[in-house]
Amino acid sequence: MKVLNIEETKGRYSFLFGDEKNNTDVYFCNCGTITKTIKSENSFLTKGDIFGDDEKNEDEYNDVFKAIKLSENDVICNGCGKNFASIESQKKLIVNNSFFTSGYNILEDTDNLFLYYSKIKPNIKPRENKNGEYDLLFDESQKYLRYEIKSNRVFFKDFCVDETEFDLDGVIKTVDAIFSEEVNEIQNIYYIHVYINKLAKHVIDVKNINVVDELLSEIRSNHGNAGLGVIKKIVFIFLAIIKYTNLSTIAMTKGCNFLYELMKECEIPDSKSLKELSLTSPISIFNFLIKNYIRIINEDVNADNRELHQFLFKSSKAKTTDFEQEKVASYKELKINFIQNKKYREGKLIKNINKNKFHVLQISSDAEVSKFIYKKINNFSDYKQLLKYFKFYNKQQIIYLLQKYEIDLLVNVIDLIYFRDSVGMKEFERIISIIKDYAFQETIKNRPTLNIESVTIDYYYIKKFDFIYYDDSVMMMEVLKFDPKRHFNKIKTYHQLVDYHDNLVKYFNVVSDKEKNEKFKSFVERFVFLESREDYDGPIEIKLIKTPSMLINEGIQMKHSASSYSKKVITESYVIAQLFDKSDDKPKDDLDRFTIGFTFDSLNGLEFHQIKGFANKPASDRLKKMLMEYLTIKDVSFRQVRDLRTKG
Repeated sequence: MKVLNIEETKGRYSFLFGDEKNNTDVYFCNCGTITKTIKSENSFLTKGDIFGDDEKNEDEYNDVFKAIKLSENDVICNGCGKNFASIESQKKLIVNNSFFTSGYNILEDTDNLFLYYSKIKPNIKPRENKNGEYDLLFDESQKYLRYEIKSNRVFFKDFCVDETEFDLDGVIKTVDAIFSEEVNEIQNIYYIHVYINKLAKHVIDVKNINVVDELLSEIRSNHGNAGLGVIKKIVFIFLAIIKYTNLSTIAMTKGCNFLYELMKECEIPDSKSLKELSLTSPISIFNFLIKNYIRIINEDVNADNRELHQFLFKSSKAKTTDFEQEKVASYKELKINFIQNKKYREGKLIKNINKNKFHVLQISSDAEVSKFIYKKINNFSDYKQLLKYFKFYNKQQIIYLLQKYEIDLLVNVIDLIYFRDSVGMKEFERIISIIKDYAFQETIKNRPTLNIESVTIDYYYIKKFDFIYYDDSVMMMEVLKFDPKRHFNKIKTYHQLVDYHDNLVKYFNVVSDKEKNEKFKSFVERFVFLESREDYDGPIEIKLIKTPSMLINEGIQMKHSASSYSKKVITESYVIAQLFDKSDDKPKDDLDRFTIGFTFDSLNGLEFHQIKGFANKPASDRLKKMLMEYLTIKDVSFRQVRDLRTKG
């Protein structure tokens, strides 16, 4: 099938070809004139001379190639006088073998509905027995989607590939392929809308799926790519429902975007597998589809669960003293065996089922929590955020939070607290009250014309909330041995927090440095061997955080919650330090400054716990490997937790 009418398009462009045999550059002007120039010794004839034979780079380097080609001399059309070297002319000058236009078309008969995509590139053919004369040709490449109406089967034919049938598990990949934006100019977008209307006739419950208001309206704000992203969503949803009709129940109850996100995020089986399970209700389908996703989440939240992993390196001593007193054997070669603890069966989020500690994997099989959360969430991204709360709370606590707080508030708050040491339920309620008040104050400040009594909080401002005042206050209370129950735990607003912090600072400043630092410093200084260069001459440098002030500043400078570990440091169960990467060959994009934390107890000694860059960014694989070598030389135990896990 002829998809595009090239006669309507080619008149807008001029074309450049290189005839190596005759050492000539040939320009086909859109005015109809052919202009030929002789290649000079210093000019380039083909893109291959500059960029090699990598076809993937051809379109990317077209503009560079044309600029180089036309940089030596102006090339003037013999017919209309156009200067091909001008910027405007170069924009409409197409280089040989470059796709320059594309578009869509449809074909429908009683048995099939086709959506075709075509892209076109120019070519040149010397005329036989006529030296120096050429014909301008156009090569068209096509691919298509075919819907077999009576059987509800769907097929795809890619460029230079035979037609193949695909099922529900191939819908995402196939729809992405037919709508890949390969050429800047796209013609006949109208035919895609016609295709959607024709395809909709074969989609069950389509009248009850609010496609027009929910998705097509988004095209109005998507002029840059003709709304192809939205169109792709619609075709994907329609084909998915055609292959498994019960998916329409999710689109009807939660919306088209919800179904699209759910299927993009989860591992989708073929339609036969779903039919064999007889999944009909939206919740049963939802629970089945999220199983694989929940398994991924479970692995993520367990990544820091040290009890789940055996040691990669186990210190032979509970190392707490200066390195001079306990010499460590040198390591010529570091060999690390990654061993999983087979005996440990419980995940991080389950200790005792009877006490309602809830394993993430059990969410999908728990009808109570699934049904409740499904009704509450507005989109799948909400669900992903809510799963993070299982790091701290059991299912009943999460249901309680969903009953008490707006879901938009909860999904925004979790990223602020996720990397904190621990957040008890009572503390969370205090924190969320302060954060909500902060967002309210910021909303009013940035929109002064709003009526305060009827203002709707903009939860965007939650992202700007900083725990400095909160953590700073907790740190000072720990050092000063203040009871938080007297005043601090009663704080409910951001203004109250700031006032309490500022008053606490005044009192803290009059206390002597010896009183403030003594206990903190005396504990941390037991680990000065971490800073020593005598037994380690590698690129890692460590600086212990020896005072409360240093810890407070570390959280401020690095934009993370290091100071939330202050209580553990003061109670002599945690050590925090600064880590610097002094590598000479450090890649430009690698971070060179981190905060590193160690757990400590008198029985097992020091053990690596975590390493965080600015705003909790992870270390590179290169640094992780160096860190494991450093820890081994320093005789510090470590396991394969998240912050030491390399991609390899």
